[in-house]
Amino acid sequence: MDEISHKMLIEDVIKPTDLPDAYKAQFLSKDEQKYLITVYPDFEIWDSLGKEKGDAFLAELAAIDPSITGTPIFMMDLYNAVGDELMITGIVLIAILLAILLLHFRSIKYTLIAFLPLAFTLIYMVGTMALLNIKFNMLNFLVVLLIIGIGLDDGVHVLHHYKMGEKNIKVLFSTIGRAILLTTVTTVFGFGSLGFSSYRGIAGLGIVLAIGVSMALIFTVVVLPIFLKDAKDIKEIEKE
Repeated sequence: MDEISHKMLIEDVIKPTDLPDAYKAQFLSKDEQKYLITVYPDFEIWDSLGKEKGDAFLAELAAIDPSITGTPIFMMDLYNAVGDELMITGIVLIAILLAILLLHFRSIKYTLIAFLPLAFTLIYMVGTMALLNIKFNMLNFLVVLLIIGIGLDDGVHVLHHYKMGEKNIKVLFSTIGRAILLTTVTTVFGFGSLGFSSYRGIAGLGIVLAIGVSMALIFTVVVLPIFLKDAKDIKEIEKE
């Protein structure tokens, strides 16, 4: 026991050069003259990217050393590079989808109805994020483009089968509704699992996508039947 205790005693101060090679490779430069230093702000950096507080913090780091790097700095550069283009991309995407639906349905009425669940989804998704205190950042804003496609897809499937001849709303949603439900559940669990990530940006991406996809299913089931005539209503109109 005394021998073990003696080995554990530290007679000299440990210097960086005394560290194992694995640690020196991570925290020391090759000439062992420079050290890796990690700086943490006293606020949530992900919620402050692109805002005055976040810009001030990153500017102070750059003033110390322009070569300072890290994930927040990378995300800020990415935000500055493509932030303005995201809105343009969204507008172009919606315009292209409108054109495709017009070609498919050959009807302005069905095209607009197909967009209704998506419109409600985006509005209520933003409201839900506000209630949960989830703010938009570079990563989770990219999810909006995915939700536009996924949210529109549900309504298109329903309207396609309705237009092809299935006018009974209950039968329509009991068949195609099962497929939509299954794809929604698998998507929510698949991307929603990212919400448990320790990386804040990826976690926010998964949570926002799960909220958006869930909203798309809800509003497809709730909104579309209001604008589609049931087979019973059609028969009553024909009798009159």
